Amino acid sequence: LPGIKLDFDGLLMNKDNDQLAGTLSFQETGYKQFIIAVSYDLTYDGVSRRIGLNAQTVDDKEVTVDINSDWGPATINMDLTFDPEFLITTEDELDIGNLKDVSGKVLVQGVEVGVVEKSDLGFVLIKYIDGSQEAF
Repeated sequence: LPGIKLDFDGLLMNKDNDQLAGTLSFQETGYKQFIIAVSYDLTYDGVSRRIGLNAQTVDDKEVTVDINSDWGPATINMDLTFDPEFLITTEDELDIGNLKDVSGKVLVQGVEVGVVEKSDLGFVLIKYIDGSQEAF
């Protein structure tokens, strides 16, 4: 039955009071459907920064991912499509389907600075308007 919800919180601190606080939340919203939220607050030399990731299944094949950071501030919005579907179940295991397509955009202070797509090698590729790129 859907309805599982897990929440984890943690805090790491060093002797200089620099710290990393994190939260992970997982909620099952239906059969093979979920919402995941991850957030981190980093404090270093008295300066705090926050980064968060939210992922949600749209249907059996598509997952939306939004990554937000207050550095910039910057946002990456992605739609990922999997083949044959995102979560594949067999008799004794759960697996993830093959990444079929990726689309999205990168925003800094609300201005689009890049696009997100699938590389020829199957990675998620960000192409920035200045000609640079990065993959993950």
